[in-house]
Amino acid sequence: MVIEKKFYQYYFFILILIIPISILVGPAVSLINILLISISFIILFYKNIFLPITKSRVFILLGILYLYLILNSFLSIDFEISLKRNFGF
Repeated sequence: MVIEKKFYQYYFFILILIIPISILVGPAVSLINILLISISFIILFYKNIFLPITKSRVFILLGILYLYLILNSFLSIDFEISLKRNFGF
């Protein structure tokens, strides 16, 4: 369990470390990098490895912001433009 957590810490550290390089390479590479970080976090969250982070006040505030942006997308006049703008968050 401890070795597995260290592996995930290094994994996320490397992915976050290469974000500036991936931005310089191009938008597709940076989007793939961010997508890898997001999917990995969701998978590890469901495996209960990062469960204590959900009790953080920042996590709860970001969740409320995310729900607001989704609701804003559905209630806007031009659904497609607002969905593209808010999907990244």
